[in-house]
Amino acid sequence: MSNNIKLTVRQLPVSLFFALTVFLFIPLNFFIANYSELSVDYSVLIRKVITTAAVALLVSLAASVASFFINEKLNKGVQSLLFIAGVFVFFEYLFIMPQVGLLNGEPFNVKNHIGAAVADIVFLLVSIITAVVFFKKEAFLPFLRKASLLLVVMQTIVFATTPSVYNFEANQEQNGIYSFKYYGFDLAEYNVYSKNENIAVVLMDGFGQGVFEELLKKYPEYAEIFKDFEFYKNAVSSRGSQGTSAAIPALFTSINLDGSIQHNEQYYATLKKIYSADTALLPVLKKNGWTNYIYPWLSNIMYLSPSVMDNLVLKPRNSQGKSNKLYRKLIKKVVAFHAFPVIRKKSPHKFLTHITLAKTQKFLPFAKPFYVEDDFYNKFRDKISTDNEKKVFKYYHLHGLHEPYMLNERFEVENISEGKDDPVELTAKLYMTMLKNYLNSLKKAGIYDKTAVIFMSDHGMNRLLSPLQRGRENVANPLLMYKNFNQEQKEMKIIEDIYPDVSDVSDLIFYSAGITDKKLDIPEEENNKKILEEFRLNKLNEIKTAYLKKSRFDKKNITAAKPLKVRIYYYTLNGKNGMLTVSGEGNAPDGINKKPVKTYFILTNKKGTYLVTRDVPFLVLDSGVYFFGFNFIAKDVPTGKYDLKFLVEDNGTFYSLETGIKEVAIDKKIKFVFDDKTPGK
Repeated sequence: MSNNIKLTVRQLPVSLFFALTVFLFIPLNFFIANYSELSVDYSVLIRKVITTAAVALLVSLAASVASFFINEKLNKGVQSLLFIAGVFVFFEYLFIMPQVGLLNGEPFNVKNHIGAAVADIVFLLVSIITAVVFFKKEAFLPFLRKASLLLVVMQTIVFATTPSVYNFEANQEQNGIYSFKYYGFDLAEYNVYSKNENIAVVLMDGFGQGVFEELLKKYPEYAEIFKDFEFYKNAVSSRGSQGTSAAIPALFTSINLDGSIQHNEQYYATLKKIYSADTALLPVLKKNGWTNYIYPWLSNIMYLSPSVMDNLVLKPRNSQGKSNKLYRKLIKKVVAFHAFPVIRKKSPHKFLTHITLAKTQKFLPFAKPFYVEDDFYNKFRDKISTDNEKKVFKYYHLHGLHEPYMLNERFEVENISEGKDDPVELTAKLYMTMLKNYLNSLKKAGIYDKTAVIFMSDHGMNRLLSPLQRGRENVANPLLMYKNFNQEQKEMKIIEDIYPDVSDVSDLIFYSAGITDKKLDIPEEENNKKILEEFRLNKLNEIKTAYLKKSRFDKKNITAAKPLKVRIYYYTLNGKNGMLTVSGEGNAPDGINKKPVKTYFILTNKKGTYLVTRDVPFLVLDSGVYFFGFNFIAKDVPTGKYDLKFLVEDNGTFYSLETGIKEVAIDKKIKFVFDDKTPGK
């Protein structure tokens, strides 16, 4: 009996090292490092990890003991394999995982980690060869046992003394740049205003000045809604081409970010710096006694701080309610990830779908709980509450004129993007009703004159989707209207002689708050004017060149074109207007990746060929993914069914983009027919 106990004890060190390293220490360190990425109950997860490690210990120990009774050589082999597995995973943890182990949504290109992938293989081969060379040595097993005990003690000490193990959540919330992962928004005060002073910004994403102007021409009665407002006809979003990710930081910080915007560590570090600056909008308002309530559509383009935002709440960690099966699957995936992690992370979307357990999309937290248009409409249909006596600042970021269009004329949530009516016009009209209701609710509450209001957008529309865009609408010309306290006029005042940027809007807020005496200070006005004129000219040219025209395009170019596999990233069809964005990964010729290329959108049938061609820049991400968008108008194309050929040309060589669109049907509107089924977008 005592011999059996001694035998079992001798098998224990290697089994202990294997089980604790592979199934306890390494997974726990991974889960701690990726705390912000996992929507799980950590108390349950840790219990599952400990249980899994205990089971692994019993199984590995039983295998070692059983192998001893079968064959001593087999026992040596089993312990060698367990030790090599533990050491290999420990090596990955120390040297490879710091490079690839964070699941924070960063672009990942395996080419940048070739050295780490090679090191994986080399270390494993060296470990196996070393074990084979010393396998017959008498001191081999005693060495494995001593090394195992040493590594277990070392890991225990390191794990127990790492501050982040016990204080990780607090450290991340105070210092982390990815603040939107920790905070949500308390909506209790959504329609509660101050009896004394209020400033409200209602931002409608993508709702440009040009669309508003065309809407007023078609429905002049809407102007009465805004009779007390100043309409800045030449407002500018100087970084509008970079979209919301650049414009919203400009609004809150008065700083226009340089370069192309990518949601990476540098972007979020910059956001933390500029949102926290003493001169930024919310810190200044807070310093001057204002209570700040923000309701963003996209919180991932802000730095969220409870010191200046009064309605932040910590996101619950166990809101998803995971089953035991999913927890076990998560642990299994994490353990597997530590074997050759560089290779396993090559296809991150497939992997992360499982490992994050239904986490919201990386850097795109679109889903409610945030209020959207139907809620904004319903919350301000009746008299609002004025329980608050503090000075209140409100910021509402609504979906605006972004696709998809999700409200019907009865203000019910319904996708009207491909309805018979122009969804852009219908949505714009719904917004007029919403804004009218909002202003009426302020009047009913007796605080209309005590509320300064800014209606604005972050940029104009950048896709040709509606006849309303055929005026002066362009991405650099956002809507901007302003009403100060006690401002009454007979009609809306149109201001055309100044060019305020989105980054200058905080001046209007500070002016209403009594913090500054000057309504607008526009240091870059000449540059703003130049930008706007340039975009207006480009937009006119874009509209002119977007019409599909009858052509005698040489069909030999179609036949000779080399296939270039892409996927449809996004498409929108509205009547005879369309917009198609395609993307690919790593398979585009270098010339196409590095410069604008001539692109041909060709519809052809027996009766004729219709063509629109444009020079289109490919936007290439650090991850190697490239994509580009293409507008087209089929107003002059006869009714019928057409084959689609989508070509790009680089130095005389044609490439055919394989989009999966089998046929284009044109009647009163455009319709795509796909090889298999219509893509989700």
